[in-house]
Amino acid sequence: MNPHFDVMGMEVFEVHGDFEAYMPLMLDADPSRELVEKYLMKGKLWACADEHGPVCEALMMPTAAREIELMNLCTREDMRGRGIAHAMVRAMQQMHAPDYDVMRVGTAYGFPNLQNFYESCGFTLIGIDRGFFVRNYAEPVMDSGRQCVDMARYAIYLK
Repeated sequence: MNPHFDVMGMEVFEVHGDFEAYMPLMLDADPSRELVEKYLMKGKLWACADEHGPVCEALMMPTAAREIELMNLCTREDMRGRGIAHAMVRAMQQMHAPDYDVMRVGTAYGFPNLQNFYESCGFTLIGIDRGFFVRNYAEPVMDSGRQCVDMARYAIYLK
């Protein structure tokens, strides 16, 4: 039996089957529906919701025997700035610590707000994947009006 996890008083649950209600959040974090659907086939989607629908989602995908990657994380726009994403990352770390040694995440390099967020969650920068967004996306990926080119790779040891 899995222990109970919550985010700011909202229960964290695994989403089964119908992912469409969560797709707007996932596509806000990653504009490629093709990649998001690929990750969903290999991973598990975790979320919390309120009476208005999904609040925050985290898509977790095993990448090696004892490693898991946070492939997608997004909080509904009207709920941002309240610590919900931080709480979701902490819940994912605690939830996956029994089965995994390392959690990884990638985010756009050169965007201090994104990098500071993951560093504040305990992640350490382990590398930069030059040209990741240019190689993997047909259209430019934009954040705050700037094109994402390189990916910052982060990891945290869970044990």
